[in-house]
Amino acid sequence: MREFDGTDLTGSFDWLMPPSKSHMIRWLALGSQSYGETNISFEGVPGEDSFSMANCLATMGSKIDFREGNWIIEGPGDGLYVPDNV
Repeated sequence: MREFDGTDLTGSFDWLMPPSKSHMIRWLALGSQSYGETNISFEGVPGEDSFSMANCLATMGSKIDFREGNWIIEGPGDGLYVPDNV
């Protein structure tokens, strides 16, 4: 696995991007590997691929709170787990 030196970010950051399945899936993956909460806000309804990725990450230990207009992701803190059913 490739590792990068991190940056300490504090506070809340808003990045406005056009709706994209690829962006949503990437943000889910990053949020699941981060410490603390990641809030992904969006307009409309995410596609099936985004829900599928979120459910996969949930089986690997992430907590995902599905809300209308935003999802809140909290990673397990010590890396994702291998699901029992693999």
